Amino acid sequence: MTACRLHNLNALSVIAALTALSLSNGCGDSGGSAVELTPTARRQPASFTTPLTSADIQTVLNVADDMPEGKLPEFVPLAKSTIDDRMPAAKLIEAYRSEYRRMFDPVEQASHWRRDAQLTQTLAAHETTPEDFASLLTRIGCGVAASTVKSQFNLHDTSAKASEQLATITSQMDALDQHATNPRVRPVAIEQRRQPLVDQLKSLVALAEFSAILASVPPQTAEVIAQHRDALASLLPEGSELEMFERTLDAPAVIVPVSHETSAGH
Repeated sequence: MTACRLHNLNALSVIAALTALSLSNGCGDSGGSAVELTPTARRQPASFTTPLTSADIQTVLNVADDMPEGKLPEFVPLAKSTIDDRMPAAKLIEAYRSEYRRMFDPVEQASHWRRDAQLTQTLAAHETTPEDFASLLTRIGCGVAASTVKSQFNLHDTSAKASEQLATITSQMDALDQHATNPRVRPVAIEQRRQPLVDQLKSLVALAEFSAILASVPPQTAEVIAQHRDALASLLPEGSELEMFERTLDAPAVIVPVSHETSAGH
């Protein structure tokens, strides 16, 4: 499973992410008028550091029972990225970091769910809001992923390694960008060498962000998920939460020569 996506919960389209994150299956837009709360009635939903409780798990199970085919609402993917890969490395890192964090933003996801009147009414019947329910599903998904990943990886070491590799890639991209100012250098040659670095940069940003999220999951959350795993079995993911870690950590370093490419060269 990429990121912390749940099977029916489809809790996050991330990485695609490690690079792209896409979601599927679940409840679509009913086309009805959403039941809105006034802005002053809303509060900030729980963060990743808020421990799950058995009552939270029961809320999820109860909502699933009332949903068509027992499927919980899907997380809607972000719109296609408009980030310009030609930006300097430091700006690209910040842009992709911001985009990645939006994928985990329950308020952003709830803005889509509020267009579905039936879903909003179902959640209200269980005394929860789209924002709180999005936060709840995200915390469950990341709790499941954290339970598996933490048993195999030291997340602090993983984050440090990702940061170190990002620093190396930033230096390589900066050197390429500087080299591109040479009028004798063919732009296509620079692009061919730069794009693999951009792709790796995206993956490493996602890895660093995801590592930080999983590291913030409190032990109580893992304990509660373990206690209710049988009840959640039909909603939990099929596949390995380790896939994106293994793929990224095992990827060979991208080495880019930058000093000899001219219009008369390759």
